[in-house]
Amino acid sequence: MSLDSLMPESFGPDSLLPKDYPLLLAQRDNKLVLLDTSEEICSDPEECPHLKCRALAAANKSYAPYSESPSGVALKCDDKVYRGWYLESVAYNPSLGPVQAALVDFVARSGGKPFEDITEAVLVEKGDATVVQEDTARIFLKKIAPNCDFKVLRCK
Repeated sequence: MSLDSLMPESFGPDSLLPKDYPLLLAQRDNKLVLLDTSEEICSDPEECPHLKCRALAAANKSYAPYSESPSGVALKCDDKVYRGWYLESVAYNPSLGPVQAALVDFVARSGGKPFEDITEAVLVEKGDATVVQEDTARIFLKKIAPNCDFKVLRCK
């Protein structure tokens, strides 16, 4: 039996997403806000020195059209911040979690620093997320950066 006979029509994001939905590389703003309103957010979170602002900005760039569970991470090493956001695949398994994406940023821009030098991390994710990143983030960071202070903030 041929693959064409099993799947006679092409299959891709257009098959599952609403018409004109922005694809992975399109700019996006998920318009997320923190649930804890006592957490003050800067007017320009892209350049803010606070990890919570940078993690929220990363979550707002997240691509999670299937689970609707955007999330973002900000890592701090010395005075530099490295970010990553959830990049979801329809097949789920090849999705890239926000910690893994932030670690790619760290490897690319830290000049070869070891993961153990990461001192702080903030994860921002929805309070009612279907796909929760906290447990995986905690496991990764404990293993590769055992002295990292890890904080989780919820958003909506």
